[in-house]
Amino acid sequence: MNYLLQVTLIALSITTTFAVEDWNSPQLKSFSAAQQECAVYLLLSNETVQRYADNGYPDEFHSRKLINCILYQLHAFDEVTGVRDHVISSFFLSPGGCSDHIKRTQECLNSTVPERCSEETPFERTYRSFQCYYRHYGSLLTDVVRFLPYEPARAMYRIKQVYDSLSMVNTSCKALREFSVKQGFIVENISDALYTLGLRSGFYDLEHGLYVDRLYAQFGKLSLLSETTHQCLVRVSQQYNTEPLRLTQLVLQCVEQDISTQGWLTVAAQQILASSSSYCNVCEPLPSPAISTVSPDPSGMTTAKYPYPSIRHCCQ
Repeated sequence: MNYLLQVTLIALSITTTFAVEDWNSPQLKSFSAAQQECAVYLLLSNETVQRYADNGYPDEFHSRKLINCILYQLHAFDEVTGVRDHVISSFFLSPGGCSDHIKRTQECLNSTVPERCSEETPFERTYRSFQCYYRHYGSLLTDVVRFLPYEPARAMYRIKQVYDSLSMVNTSCKALREFSVKQGFIVENISDALYTLGLRSGFYDLEHGLYVDRLYAQFGKLSLLSETTHQCLVRVSQQYNTEPLRLTQLVLQCVEQDISTQGWLTVAAQQILASSSSYCNVCEPLPSPAISTVSPDPSGMTTAKYPYPSIRHCCQ
C-alpha cells in the first residue's frame, strides 16, 4: 500500500512539474539571469561583465552590446516602437508614492534616444533607453524574477496555445462554430478552455489567483493595475469558490476589456475547424469556414485563499 502511494505521489509530482514548466520557462527571468546568458552569447568574461555593472554600464561598445542583448532577452525593446515601459519598469524599484521619476525618465528618452537606428552607432537606442531608466526611474532590481511577456512576433504561438486549450478540454463543435463567427462566448462554452489556458500560460494559479502584474507586462494596460480592477478581483474571488467558474468570472467581469480573449478564441476556433484532422471534420465533416487573414492584436491577447494581496496600483 505504501509502495503504491509512493508511486502515485511521484507520478503526481512529475505531472505537476511538467505543467509548471509548460509556462514557467522561459517566461520568468531576472535581470541577472538575462545578463549571464548574454555574457555567454557575446563571449564576455565574468570579470568584464562585473566591471560594466560596477561602473553603471559605461558607454563602451561591448557594454552597449550587452545591454542590447539583455533588453531583447527581457522582451523590453522593439525596434519599431522602442522601449516597452510596462516591461522594463518592472525591473526597477521606483520611489514610493507618486513622484517625478516617470517624468524625468520620459524627458531623458525624448532627448537622448534617437528615433531610428544607425549603422554608425550600433545599439544606441537600446543603450540610451536603458540608461534613462537606470539613472532616473529607480534602483535596478538585479535578482528579482519577473514575468516576460510573450513576444508579439510569436502571435501564432499564442494562437496555438489557445488552439491546444480548446482541444484539450474537448470544446464542442457547436461552440467552436459559434466562436468562429464571433458568437457563443458564454460561461458554459469558454470556462474549461479559459481555465486550461490561464494555467498553461502562467497568468493564473490556484494559490495566487489571477496574476494581474503579468497581464500588465503582457498587455500594457494601466487599467489592469487600477483600484477598480483590484476591487473587482477581490469581489468576484469571494463570490465564486469553484473552478473553472472562478477564473472565468474573473476574466469576464474584471479584465476582458483589457485582454480581449474573445479575439484569440475566434481565430483558434477558425483554425480548428479548418483543419482536416480536427474532431469536428473527422467525425462530422462540414465545409471549412473562411479563415480570417488578420490575427488579433498580440498586445491585446489573453484558487487563492486571499488572492491579489500584492497588486500594485497605478498613481493617480
